[in-house]
Amino acid sequence: MALLNRGLKFILPPKKSPIEDICVDVMASVRREMDEMKDTIETKAVSLMRNEMATKLAKSGDNIKRMYEAVKSMREKDVVFAKADKSNNIVVMERDDYDRIALKTINEGQYAECMNDPLYDMVKEVEDILDKHKNVLCEKPRYELRKWKVSNPEVPSLYLMIKIHKDPDADGDRKARPVASNVNAPTENIAKKLVKIFGKLPRPKGKSVLNGTEFARQVNGVAVNRNEEMGSLDVSSMYPSIPMDFTLKILFAWLIENGVSTPLAVAYTDLAAVCMKHNCFRFRGIVYTKDDGAGIGNSLSGFMAELFMCFFETKLERHPLFPRFYTRYMDDTFAIQNRRKFDALKKLFEDEMDKVKKGAIRFTIERQTEDGRLPFLNVMCEVVDGKVRVDVYRKPTKTMRMITSDSFHDMKHKMAAYHSMADFMVNLPLNEEQIDRETEKILEIGWVNGFKKSAILEIINKHKKKKLLSEMTSFYDDGNIKSPLLNLFVLNRKVDERIIDLTDDSPDSSTSEIYYDCDAEE
Repeated sequence: MALLNRGLKFILPPKKSPIEDICVDVMASVRREMDEMKDTIETKAVSLMRNEMATKLAKSGDNIKRMYEAVKSMREKDVVFAKADKSNNIVVMERDDYDRIALKTINEGQYAECMNDPLYDMVKEVEDILDKHKNVLCEKPRYELRKWKVSNPEVPSLYLMIKIHKDPDADGDRKARPVASNVNAPTENIAKKLVKIFGKLPRPKGKSVLNGTEFARQVNGVAVNRNEEMGSLDVSSMYPSIPMDFTLKILFAWLIENGVSTPLAVAYTDLAAVCMKHNCFRFRGIVYTKDDGAGIGNSLSGFMAELFMCFFETKLERHPLFPRFYTRYMDDTFAIQNRRKFDALKKLFEDEMDKVKKGAIRFTIERQTEDGRLPFLNVMCEVVDGKVRVDVYRKPTKTMRMITSDSFHDMKHKMAAYHSMADFMVNLPLNEEQIDRETEKILEIGWVNGFKKSAILEIINKHKKKKLLSEMTSFYDDGNIKSPLLNLFVLNRKVDERIIDLTDDSPDSSTSEIYYDCDAEE
């Protein structure tokens, strides 16, 4: 239990110091240095390895041994350790229960069992389509085409993410989200390359937001009339329900619209069709497949779903029932609408989807609570004095477990979660009280995971300074160029009033000289 409570991301330290690997790395790093410098570095490295690494591992040797024994014991048990959906909890289930839920999920998703292993056909189709478009995709196909292929391909494998935030079904089983791991799938490299290529083009025209920060900036301060309320429309099983043939036509038109040549647009569309066609996975030795939809776990599925939803938003935005305020992130939509028109809006969306494929996509509605609150994208929206006010939101199933301080990770990986939380906090339009409350929460999360408050506070202050400097040094305001002299005045005033409040230490004197001792021309 102590090991499981460290989370699924916890990495055990090695049983012994990797002395040989470190020696090779050090020698490779200093091979071009002068002999005197090389000897100094190698001597220092030997001292560090002997006095610090070996001592640290020796002190924790018994604890490490118990951890490895615990891992061995868990592997021998007939249980499954799975990650919970939309949280960082660990779900422990008997293997028979896990298999029963998996088969029920497969049957509900209308997947069919493959009589023959499709791997050979998948690889051959990938090679044929790449050979067909090789002169369009690559300048030197002989050398570049191999980057589009996977060396040792295999059929994607299925795993479940248990939905502990939802009630069990009528049989008492937990619902689950099926995810097909596309690692080493024949189309994995193609999907990744297409996502990278499409990401460089202008975003599809629609109402989507990139993240919670962009959403919070849009919705904060929006007026909500007395006859209106906030609501969220969620697409049920979005990826498996997407009509892929229609979406591929939208993709081709979008590529042409953004200046991609016709031969290249045809090549990209054909490659995307291959990635989406092989919507299959292996579970307990049996391969299942589905003719339509996008697979959860495919790198390209998210973009195809985004393209499909943007098309319909753009088509319906002039309809009288379309909300006054509307935005979307993937399959979740947020709207401020007349409270009597939400059901009509839901029917409008579904009827429009039915024109492409009957019953393809259905929506569920979540209304704001009686006290005027509605969570969306880790942001809590609350109606205060007729306007929307935002705050940070965490799901009830969310735990405070991140990568612990004793995990054998690089420090930058351990600190990544706190950088993300701090960046999210400082870029939301929060008041001082909300910022103080969220700061205490981030510090508490860091303390629970074994980090000193001073280390987490340093990260928070770093992001506050970064945000403040980005506000101070801009020479543009609402599209109009400011006077450099005016910027200098605002810069000095903000530094004088706010920079001291962000840190426990006094401002660096050299920084003050940069701001105050420059003349007007500089």
